[in-house]
Formats: sequence, C-alpha cells, structure tokens
Amino acid sequence: MKKLILALCVITAACSVPKPVISNPYEKEWFPGDTVVAANICKSEEVILKVVLADTKSEQATLNKISELSAIEDCLNILPPLPFYVHSIVVDYKDFKDRPSVVFALRLVGDEDKNIIGYAIGAGRAGSF
Repeated sequence: MKKLILALCVITAACSVPKPVISNPYEKEWFPGDTVVAANICKSEEVILKVVLADTKSEQATLNKISELSAIEDCLNILPPLPFYVHSIVVDYKDFKDRPSVVFALRLVGDEDKNIIGYAIGAGRAGSF
C-alpha cells in the first residue's frame, strides 16, 4: 500500500507543471522598489535611449547596439545577471513587436541612499497607483 501511495505521489508530481507567477511578462506592472534581474545595464539615460531606439526596430538591432555600447563601456554586460531594485520608471514604450516595455532607473539592493547606478530595459509597463 505504501508503494502504491508513493507511486501515485510521484506520478502526480511528475504530471504537475509549475505555473509561473506571471504567465506573460509583458503584462507585468513595475513599481519603484520592485526587484528586477538585469544582465545589461547602461550608465546614463542618454545611452539607454539609444538601446530603446534599436529595440523599436528589431531584436538583432537591440543586441548589436548593446554589444556596441558594451565595447565602449557605456553599457555593462553582467553574467550571471544580478538583482537590482527599480528606482523609477524612466519611460514606457513599445518594442519592435509592439509589446509594452519600460526603461528602469536602477539602484543597488541594500542602498539606503537610493542612488541611481544605471539603466536597463525590460518587459512590461509602469504601474499606476
């Protein structure tokens, strides 16, 4: 009997598919203080807006622009990606597939002074209060 119960538990666990908290990342609403994991951050609003312009054209244009800006140290590629807090949402925009996207101003986790340390793009939109 114990083996039957164990077998049923194993089958049930194997058949269960974990459901992500947010099934569509483009539906996420972002607020200051939220945690975001970023693999690429840029040093200024001016620089990240160049990435945004590329993101409105194509995925390849975006990757090329990030590589170009990383080569001249205007952006930093972080592997593995690290968590940051959202300081503020700089701008909402639509990417090349007309999906909602945002530009985050980032701050370090644990920074009590809440200094902006960089900027990143992400899926979703600014939350409304």
